Amino acid sequence: DNFILWSANGKQTGDSKLEMQIGTRLFPTVTLRESGQALIFGSTGPQFFCLTAMISLIVSMHQLVTEKEKRLRFGMNMMGLSTLAYWISWAITFTIMALLTSTMTVLAGYLFQIFVFLRSDFLSI
Repeated sequence: DNFILWSANGKQTGDSKLEMQIGTRLFPTVTLRESGQALIFGSTGPQFFCLTAMISLIVSMHQLVTEKEKRLRFGMNMMGLSTLAYWISWAITFTIMALLTSTMTVLAGYLFQIFVFLRSDFLSI
């Protein structure tokens, strides 16, 4: 800082012996953890696991909206279907979709040797 001021003003500020040293340094890098897998799944893994659950939610909501647009529930009510049977059928459908999605996610975790899945009980995940 003093050298810049001295060069710009043509006067000395403070120290009479000012020198500019020019050199290069390596760019700082982050040291890797125990493995590259821990680094990758630690930063981006949770996003991918949330996306798999989101896809089944989006498909389910699309099915409900399509049914609402076509007024299928109204037609089923006219034919004698009760409201309870209608919602139970959707609950069964969504449960099956959720079980399939979660099973596929856990199997993918085992297949790609992700340490969280390998060190956990299958039913607890």
